[in-house]
Amino acid sequence: MSKHINFIVCIIFTAICCVSLMYAPQPLTPTLSEYFKIPLHSASLIVSASLIPLAIAPIVYGYFLEKFDAKFIIISSLFACSILQFSQNLSTTFSMFLLFRMIQSLFFPAILTSLLTLITRQSKENTQRNVSLYVSATIAGGLVGRVLGSFLAEMFSWHVSLTFFGILTGICGIWFFFIQSDSKHNIQTPSIKDFIPFLSQKKFLIIFGGIFFMFFSFQAVLSILPFAFKFEGIPHSDFEIGLLYTGYFMGIIVSLFSSRIIIIFGSRINAIVAGFFVFAISIFCMRTLDFNMIFWLMFLFCTGSFVIHTTFSGLINNISDKKGITNGIYLAFYYAGGVFGSYLPSFYYVSFGWKTLTLTLSTLLILGAILLLSCRKIYGNN
Repeated sequence: MSKHINFIVCIIFTAICCVSLMYAPQPLTPTLSEYFKIPLHSASLIVSASLIPLAIAPIVYGYFLEKFDAKFIIISSLFACSILQFSQNLSTTFSMFLLFRMIQSLFFPAILTSLLTLITRQSKENTQRNVSLYVSATIAGGLVGRVLGSFLAEMFSWHVSLTFFGILTGICGIWFFFIQSDSKHNIQTPSIKDFIPFLSQKKFLIIFGGIFFMFFSFQAVLSILPFAFKFEGIPHSDFEIGLLYTGYFMGIIVSLFSSRIIIIFGSRINAIVAGFFVFAISIFCMRTLDFNMIFWLMFLFCTGSFVIHTTFSGLINNISDKKGITNGIYLAFYYAGGVFGSYLPSFYYVSFGWKTLTLTLSTLLILGAILLLSCRKIYGNN
């Protein structure tokens, strides 16, 4: 295996393991709720509270990635995540579990931002392809973490499930010791002023706002759905709920063929707008809470959301030269959407129910698509 291939494979495998560890608890929230004897709102914190550092830290890591060695950041963060996972699984109270989870989450953005920055520095001509590989890996991680995690929890226990992914994360840290990046990057010391263009220009703010609302809606559906089945539909086991995430396979396909999708729609903006409409329609149709129907709708749901994510990622890396800072801000908005989306809708759901929640989310997404379409000229031929 050549040095370049080994480097890419290591990045992909590490991204899969990192995201698996992040999202493995999501389909297990009803089980964790019963184990720790906590209500719905507190159970929602398992995902949302752990995403709070992810919404802040990428900006900081984006800053340091322009100054320090990404490999060192990745290795130290991977080992920290692994150790904290073992500590988390020994928790006897929910507060202790949540504390370890939040500390662990400080290292997730270090890993993901570093991986994305490394892979986009490989070749400017292949930015979209490299971003697609990275996004495919994160999608696969979301699938593996939720489906395999729920399976292991069903077969053994949630402790075994989360420990398994903690071990894999440690293995990734060892692997990176033997990796030599073939990326030639001139290290620079950025200043606060370097952030201003990305937070003041309309073309960047639209992207950041769009990815925020996409992931807000994405996490809202995935976080509330297990409880919606429990309280309004027919209850299902952890593994059955985990099977709903099989639709993630569409995300992998979308990411790998993102360049062709862009060609079909004529531009990145057109592809993103189409993704918003598909995403919105799939959420609206989920209001029936029919398990078999939602299983198939998840394929449409993931197709729309990952068309948006993959194309937005490629677009912002294509229009920016400071990729460390850009990716940091992008991921900050992305995960900020996840923080609010995995927690706030739980209050809305309790007050108004699943049907009203899906109607509201789909309406917001359609409005977002219309806004983006009206601003397409500022992106030129992208």
